[in-house]
Amino acid sequence: MKSLLICFYLLIFAGAAFGQNAVDPKWVGVNSNDSADIYVDKTSLKRNGDIVTAWIKLVVRSANMSAKQLKEYNCKTTQARRLAGTAYKGLNTDGPQTILDQADWKYITRETAEESVLEYVCKEAPKQGWLDKFLSK
Repeated sequence: MKSLLICFYLLIFAGAAFGQNAVDPKWVGVNSNDSADIYVDKTSLKRNGDIVTAWIKLVVRSANMSAKQLKEYNCKTTQARRLAGTAYKGLNTDGPQTILDQADWKYITRETAEESVLEYVCKEAPKQGWLDKFLSK
């Protein structure tokens, strides 16, 4: 029983150290460095042709802030845009909030954290079947 409790606390600590709740497996870490971590909600991935929509969570330890954003990624043109979002003071998306406006399409710079998000969502988003393609027209 004691070893089970120790394992449980280690899992929670490991998740907190990487900036996410270890109990919530829907957030997948796709990029991390000394100052920030980026996560994708794998349950939110939706594909419509070359466009993938996903919820993104950004935790910036160096600035003591975090954000959740609904973004679209164009897998063909390597562009992204924010549809909606909220920025928070604090690392756990539970502090004072600032609403983020919708943003225009922007090209993603190669070899950046945003490119790693694009690669993940374009690879992991479910492919559309013929019926989905027909119904989306």
